[in-house]
Amino acid sequence: MWDDGRVWRRLSEDMVVIPVNVVAKRFQSILSFTQRILNEYPERRARHSQQVWLGFDSGLTQKVLTRAQRLTGLPAGVVNSSEKLLVVNYPPSGRYLCHWDETVGDVKSGDFRLATLGIMLHPASLGGETAFPAAGKRAENRFWREKHWLDFEMKCSQKDQCTNMGGLVVKAKKGDAIFWYNVKPEAWGAKERPVSVGEGMSHETTWNLMMKDSIHCGAEVKQGEKWWANLWLHPRNNQLEESPGQ
Repeated sequence: MWDDGRVWRRLSEDMVVIPVNVVAKRFQSILSFTQRILNEYPERRARHSQQVWLGFDSGLTQKVLTRAQRLTGLPAGVVNSSEKLLVVNYPPSGRYLCHWDETVGDVKSGDFRLATLGIMLHPASLGGETAFPAAGKRAENRFWREKHWLDFEMKCSQKDQCTNMGGLVVKAKKGDAIFWYNVKPEAWGAKERPVSVGEGMSHETTWNLMMKDSIHCGAEVKQGEKWWANLWLHPRNNQLEESPGQ
C-alpha cells in the first residue's frame, strides 16, 4: 500500500498543468453562452419578470406604509425601515420559481426580511397565482431537516408543480394583499427572543429561526399580465428592542 506521500508524488507526476488564462477563457465562454440563452429565452430564468423600485417620497407610497402598519400591527419603526417598494410586472409566461424571501446569511447578520406584504396591483386573466405549497403541512414536515426542505424546493421548482403540491394557492384580486412571516417573530422581539441574533449564531440555530413553510412561488401567467408589489419589512438593529404590537 502506498503512503500518502507516495500517492501524492505519483498524482503530481501524472497531472497536466493547464494555464490559468485558458481556464478563464473557457469559463467566460460558458458564461457568455448561458447569458445568451437566458436573454433569448427569459422564461427559463428562475424569475421571468421586470421590476422597478419605488421610494417612499410620494404621498401614494407613504399611504402604503400607513396601511401596512395598520394591517400587520408591527411597530412603526419596523414598517418605516422597509426596503423600497418593489413593483413587478409578469408578462405572458412570467413566473417566479419556489423560493424563500430570506436567507440564513441575512438572519445571521441581524438585518433580515422579517415579513413580506405582497400587494396585487393587477391580476393576470389566467394563471399568476401565489402558492405556498408547504402551508398547513406541519404535521408532515415538522421534523424535516435542511436537506429535506431543499429537496422540496427543487421539486416545487419543476414546471407546473408550483400550484399542484397542495398547501395554499391564492388567486388574489386587484387590491388584495397577502401577509406572511419569513422569520419567526421570536427572532427579534427583545423579551421573546431566545437567542441573540448575530454573527455568533450557529447555522442550525439560524436555520431553525426561518419560517420554512413560507416557501412560495408565483405561478406562470397563462393569459394577460400580472402587476404585483412587494413590501419587505425589516427589524433594523435599532428596532430590535421593540416587540410586535408596540
